[in-house]
Amino acid sequence: MQNRPRFFNLRRKQFAWLALATVAMLGLALALGIGAQASPAQSQMSLGMLQANDGCIDGMVFAVVNSGDYGLGGWDVHAQLQDGSGPVYDTTTNGDGFFKFENLLPGSYKIWIDVQPGWVLYSGITNPRENVTVDNTTCTDANQVIFKVQQGGTPTPGTPEPATRIDGYVYEETCDGVIPFEGARLEVWSSSLPDSLDDQVQYRYSDMSGYYNFHILPAYLADYLHLLLMVPSDMEVISTISPEGVVVAPDHIRFDFPGFELLSGNQFILRQKDLMCETPTPTPTPTITPTPTPFKLYLPIILTRPPMCEVGYIYVNVWGKDYHIPLQDVPYVYTLRPLPWQHATTFYLREYEGYVKWTQYDPTYKKQIGGYEFTYPGGHSGEEFTLYVLTDCGEVAIMTNVDDPTPTPPSTAAPPQSGWVPLIQQDFDEASLGDVERVGSPTWGLASCEADSPPYSIWPAARGRTAAQPCVENYLNDMESWVIFGPFNLTNATQAELTFDYLLDTEKGADWFGWYVSTDNVHFSGIRESGDSNGWTSQTFSLHNWVDQNQVWLAFIFESDGQNTDKGVFLDNVVVRKYVDAGPPRFTPWRVNAPDRDTEIQPAIRIRK
Repeated sequence: MQNRPRFFNLRRKQFAWLALATVAMLGLALALGIGAQASPAQSQMSLGMLQANDGCIDGMVFAVVNSGDYGLGGWDVHAQLQDGSGPVYDTTTNGDGFFKFENLLPGSYKIWIDVQPGWVLYSGITNPRENVTVDNTTCTDANQVIFKVQQGGTPTPGTPEPATRIDGYVYEETCDGVIPFEGARLEVWSSSLPDSLDDQVQYRYSDMSGYYNFHILPAYLADYLHLLLMVPSDMEVISTISPEGVVVAPDHIRFDFPGFELLSGNQFILRQKDLMCETPTPTPTPTITPTPTPFKLYLPIILTRPPMCEVGYIYVNVWGKDYHIPLQDVPYVYTLRPLPWQHATTFYLREYEGYVKWTQYDPTYKKQIGGYEFTYPGGHSGEEFTLYVLTDCGEVAIMTNVDDPTPTPPSTAAPPQSGWVPLIQQDFDEASLGDVERVGSPTWGLASCEADSPPYSIWPAARGRTAAQPCVENYLNDMESWVIFGPFNLTNATQAELTFDYLLDTEKGADWFGWYVSTDNVHFSGIRESGDSNGWTSQTFSLHNWVDQNQVWLAFIFESDGQNTDKGVFLDNVVVRKYVDAGPPRFTPWRVNAPDRDTEIQPAIRIRK
């Protein structure tokens, strides 16, 4: 915390009153004809009592990587008079590595930093910095103190290792659309295990355009990097996107074994929890007539999202079916039906003017900068097709393959309907767990003493245990109980989710209940929770990242350590459903219920043995 006394905040107003008082006193003295002159000592004493401490020292704490300097946030800096007298002033660098001491008495100061573990001073840098002169003036370059550090353990001192950068945007969904969110705090943590957080590396705040950038993240720092969004208490996360990372929670992205130079495109969308918007009366959408657009070339300078991003879209017609892919959502990947074999397919940018880059990777590489249409001449049946469209609004990926040119005869069956399709609806009220697999001893079984929808829920210590009595007996030590649902086919879904109700009462931080997803029934990833839920509560777990999989398993796992037991967890009303969209493909935001602030929830990975 910076040393900013109350006097500093009121300084201007006090100076104004002091100036008026001084003028009045001088005028009164002249009016009374006071001839006696005050001694120099008396004058200095009187002025000294009214004099403010305007001394200032500021500076930066940098990390040196690849010959570049990058600010380090969260480092502690201290200042004290060179002779050791007077107080020690403390402050902390902001997200850009800047620090500042204000309202210092004139004198010579020493400034020093607390070198954090794993870091060493860079070549030629001393700590502390001695004899920094302060007078009653504002901060000047002469008073700026620079510290430089580098990661310890580099092969050659002064030769830093390569670095990784993470950047992205934070937006807020409002009744008037999606707008940039300024001032969101984001933190990067490192860890040696995927489901733990070991050390905080840096923090940043999003700027007025919602943009944030972690400039310096050494690649050898750890096996895993974690990007965390500090969600305000009155808001919730409704969408999280990470092209190179794993979204393990609404506010948490994990990067496994980071080796990329830039991990970009990470996006969070927030919304007020109590946001209520009026539904406008729908009006017919006018038909858009395409008009020829001359070739234009723009420099790729992106400062803020242009207004045209809200209405611009990519148009393509495949086998007589129109597709409209919006630019503003940028969900990273869209899937189309197969393109015709040896027939040209043209993609158009409409309602948009700005920088454009088309990059086709499959079946051949082709790049086109500029122009508002891109033509694929056609290929051979079975070839994959991948096209990336980069605009000022972001990057959209379009993926499909090439099919035979003969259209499939129209089906005489009723057209498919869009909507949610249930895959599991299990409230256990038929006194059965249904078609599930159970692992462990004891393991999951029916319980009638607690249920969100009576008469039954399930409890992880009910089966394989002699005369087990839920609500009377506790769960056991050293348990690992699994109940596995599936597999499910999500290849024709645009969205899918798991919802359930549960009551939790476990030893906090030691015994865990988790919900997990897998595509091979061996490696599971998900979220686990520990502690007390304070009664029955509901949870929603998005399966958006698995909608293209033909086999998906879901597991509920309870595990305990070797001491102290409690009531455990009761599970009810398990629902798995997918959204089938018969119309043009569209992006459905990942909506997940954000956990309460005091709930202890961690991302987790489990390997089934």
